Amino acid sequence: MGADYARIARMLKGRQDVRVLPFPGIPDTEDDIVEVGVRVLLDNEVDDARLEATQYLIGKAKAMRIDYGLLLHSDPELLQREIQRQLVYRAFVQPEPEENGEHKSFFPSPQAVRQLDAVIVETLDEIYDDQQEHVNPLTGMSDEAVRELADTLGEGRGAEAILNSCDAPTLRTLVRILASRLSSLQTGK
Repeated sequence: MGADYARIARMLKGRQDVRVLPFPGIPDTEDDIVEVGVRVLLDNEVDDARLEATQYLIGKAKAMRIDYGLLLHSDPELLQREIQRQLVYRAFVQPEPEENGEHKSFFPSPQAVRQLDAVIVETLDEIYDDQQEHVNPLTGMSDEAVRELADTLGEGRGAEAILNSCDAPTLRTLVRILASRLSSLQTGK
């Protein structure tokens, strides 16, 4: 492993830090605060969440004795909601690490997430999205770096390589941050 990659690996490890927040939807009284940790998932963990969601729904279709495609056709958002649940299951951890320094999953299984109400799952997903933005290097970019990135993307220099390396949520975050930052640069705010 080269010296540059070792530096990058150390920086990325910091992005994996767990942020502790109160669990949403539970009234916070001083005696009864439930805390949860949230972390940004590694790219392979996002892939695993998507694959596990697909496998779960294939199993559900088999158990119902219907075609997987028909199941998805009956509810086009079903796969996306299951992916969301899988991401929540993986991203939320116990606030305190175990003796080995690792954080154990907050939820005992993906089924525990499926048993939450839809508002809580959506809120947890939003918290995860906020965590991604919290550690996103674009949020800390200087005005000049934002202009340079926008110019690079606008002129096509390396744009395809940059954009092809991003998944859909990352692209949405990139566009949102760039639009916000460029807008504030133009208005001087």
